[in-house]
Amino acid sequence: LAEQGKNDDVRIAALRALESLGDEETVPLLIKIAVESKGAVANAAKTTLKEIPVPEVDTELLRLVNEGATPEEQVIAIESVAARKSADSMDELLQATGSDDDKVAIAAFKAASEVLTYKDLKPLLEAHGKVEGDRVLREGSRTVITAAREFKKPEDAVTRVVTAYEAAPNDDVKTSLLGVLGELGTSKALEILSANASSDNEKVRDGAIRALAQFPDASALDDLMKIATDSESEVHRVLAV
Repeated sequence: LAEQGKNDDVRIAALRALESLGDEETVPLLIKIAVESKGAVANAAKTTLKEIPVPEVDTELLRLVNEGATPEEQVIAIESVAARKSADSMDELLQATGSDDDKVAIAAFKAASEVLTYKDLKPLLEAHGKVEGDRVLREGSRTVITAAREFKKPEDAVTRVVTAYEAAPNDDVKTSLLGVLGELGTSKALEILSANASSDNEKVRDGAIRALAQFPDASALDDLMKIATDSESEVHRVLAV
């Protein structure tokens, strides 16, 4: 089954058979095939990982989220956890967001978006505050937004995001969270963005203005008109129009 030289149709048929015959012991082999194969064979391995109806498969996948032999194998395990909507997977996914490998961290944030509830906003904000790099921060902010939108009262979610913003360890995290506030809206979010639109910190100021430009309702118009008229930055003036 794992040999690349075998006829693809034969391998795919064997993989499909494992959807009903496989168990947790077949998980490492399926992940290896998904990593090392291409096209239909790789997709069949991923589908089989999703479809095997044995609960112990979830346990094995969760183990491999952070213990996979390679980052590529970790990513497949993470994607499978998301596809299976594996229960009680958030702790392992949160741990994986701190991976030194960006591919693993990004996959973990994406998977978290598939299994989260509103209760996960706080730990997701904590995880987001620890990561580095634009790509990982961007994916982390998307997941934070997804969790925040699970709240019945947007104000409650925004309060938690503001708290994380105030405790942010660096300007990159602050700027990312300003973008989150711009997506979520509410009067409190607007207050924070408006205050930071004139910040002496160039990076924070830029993040606040960009967030105001994507604000979801017209309540940001006064701030945007002021930026369009008074800003020394042509980029910011254009963003505000």
